[in-house]
Amino acid sequence: MATSPLRHIDPDTTDPEIVLTVRSSIHAPAVARAFVRSGVELLGSENSDDAVLLTSEAVTNSVEHADTDAVEVSLRRHGDLVRVAVTDDDPAVPEMAPIDPTTVGGFGLRLIDLLAEEWGVEVVNGDGKCVWFEITLPIVPPVVP
Repeated sequence: MATSPLRHIDPDTTDPEIVLTVRSSIHAPAVARAFVRSGVELLGSENSDDAVLLTSEAVTNSVEHADTDAVEVSLRRHGDLVRVAVTDDDPAVPEMAPIDPTTVGGFGLRLIDLLAEEWGVEVVNGDGKCVWFEITLPIVPPVVP
């Protein structure tokens, strides 16, 4: 997966998708959070907290556990749902860790499972994976003066 700047895909469709590819580093989750916060606003909503949190968890998992040079984050709105997909170049499918209150971390997939309307993991071309989730984000009508 090549690192690329933010790009907008299919501008003429009713469900536009915005995509960012970021290098796998300790900075990737922060970059992804800012991207999703801005992207949710571009897609017509204001309440991005859950989408930002879950994106941060998914990107952190890719950075910490996947053997990948870059992570791709994409957003697509359909109706009152926003689908966020986090893709990396490691085909190992993540598994939900058992609950252990004595450990730090390991709750990313649990948070996704609790807060997302739907979520899943897909193997991409046999050499990568995509963790995706959908969050309900009502469309905010534009204010006309």
